[in-house]
Amino acid sequence: MITYIVVNKRKNIGKRGSILYAMRKRFRWTALLMAFVMIIAVGCQSVGSVDLNRVLMSNFDFQSMEGKYTMELELMMDDMTAAMLGFEAEELDLLRKVRLELHELKQENPFTASAAGSLHIAGTEIPFEMYVSSSQIVVSVDGIRRPIMMDDAVTNPMIAELLEMMSISYEEYQENYLQAMKAFAGYVVPNLPNPDTIGFSRELISINGENVFTTHVHSVIHGDELIPFVQKLLKQLAEDEEGLREALEVIYDLMVPFVERAIEKLQEDMGMIDNESAAVIRLLESYLHNKTLVVEFLATTITYGLTEAMNQLDATEEQVNGLREQGFHLLNDSSYLAFDLYVEDFEKLRRFDFEIFLQPTTEMPLPVNAGIRLYASQEYWNINDKPVKADVIDTSDAIVLDESFHETIILSEIDPESALGQLLIAHGLNKRQFTVILEEPAAESETGESEFLDWYGGWYGKAPFIQDGRAMVSAYWLADKLGLEWDLDWDEEDNEIIFYTDPVTGRTLTVTGGSSIAVLDGEEVQMDTAAVERGYTLYVPLRFVAESFGAEVTYDAETRTITVTRQLF
Repeated sequence: MITYIVVNKRKNIGKRGSILYAMRKRFRWTALLMAFVMIIAVGCQSVGSVDLNRVLMSNFDFQSMEGKYTMELELMMDDMTAAMLGFEAEELDLLRKVRLELHELKQENPFTASAAGSLHIAGTEIPFEMYVSSSQIVVSVDGIRRPIMMDDAVTNPMIAELLEMMSISYEEYQENYLQAMKAFAGYVVPNLPNPDTIGFSRELISINGENVFTTHVHSVIHGDELIPFVQKLLKQLAEDEEGLREALEVIYDLMVPFVERAIEKLQEDMGMIDNESAAVIRLLESYLHNKTLVVEFLATTITYGLTEAMNQLDATEEQVNGLREQGFHLLNDSSYLAFDLYVEDFEKLRRFDFEIFLQPTTEMPLPVNAGIRLYASQEYWNINDKPVKADVIDTSDAIVLDESFHETIILSEIDPESALGQLLIAHGLNKRQFTVILEEPAAESETGESEFLDWYGGWYGKAPFIQDGRAMVSAYWLADKLGLEWDLDWDEEDNEIIFYTDPVTGRTLTVTGGSSIAVLDGEEVQMDTAAVERGYTLYVPLRFVAESFGAEVTYDAETRTITVTRQLF
């Protein structure tokens, strides 16, 4: 069962399905993110002849490579604990164990990559393919008839607009961004303390069918060691003023040309500007071209932030200790972060594993038995060696996630016979279903008009009411619940008009306040009662609108409950 929130009742902002929208987190940054996880984990001092500083920084130099990646999320919780925490059985079934596998990871360059993999959830395997370029991501999922494409103009609209204004390509921007991140890592890495538990051994491992002799570096940070570790890191970073300034000088050199081009473009667009505006621009340029001043300002700001972070961490430690005194152990010695690096020739990273396990304990007489485990592993081969070609996905018939996109389009493209379709059907995710209870209003608004409480606990419309034997509900709220696009206008008599559109079938419905005549796909139809405006809200007959778009409406007279179900596939 899917329900959604109306974010802005005056405009449909094109919401996206949560899982797919999360994919905008480009997996081309996997190596970068893994590098920072390693940075936090293993310190920077040499272990067993391995220069960890150099190993950690080497990930930033991956231009091309092949590899594979596995991530596993496991929720360990018995049924009694799940019930206490409010989990339903179906939700727990989906979350108990989720595994993501990228079998064929191909990085053509830092901005272009592809992968073939599968998602394992609730005992179901869902194969998929991905392709990422400098400006878009394409996903082809087994069970969804058409590939899905999203570009950076949607995921990062502000950056896209700025780059277009400055005539800067994504490749140029991202190359400078990566170099800036590398410079910042060069400041962080040397200040990392080694965890209390760290060791090494020589091991023979298999990488892509090849036996590779490596140095295995193993590191563990237990839960009760985490806050002291971070405190020490922050202290050393705050004290390394020289390292911070060196990093900021590199970042300044990388980013200032972009800012200069932005100012030039601004001046071109403004044309003839007044003296006051010209003076402001000259002032900005004078600050911008004073490298010492900019670096000093940023260094002072960051150092202050690190000091404040240490103070906040001290407060957090006090809170954790307070909970421990009450019998609740959040960061205990049974929780841990474990990291394993497999390094060839003492400096070339070939495989990286990490595991996070969190299991709070309590001395209170409660049957709490819960824990979370996150495990990830990535291995690499053909690093900066033979040319790698990413596998492009044809986007000629792709679903484009642009500003007009609606998540119902994706759901309607799911094959019900596929593994994905069967999984969603089994958990009731192949339909939109919601209820309206005809009862006394839940509260009174500040204007004295009754409102009703949405399932999510927010005020998204006025209370439903009965008119001519028909349930009347907020027109905007209903559009969102049914998964419809909508827009508003007003006629000459200032009556509000709502235009509904089904993003999948293209069916349209127009309803005007004060009228019982609607227009369905261009044809006038008679409604059982007229739409009406109350307190700046347009109300429409629930059954008529819902059934116009294929939904099933049932009424339970005993509980005065209306249930609306719209099957999507």
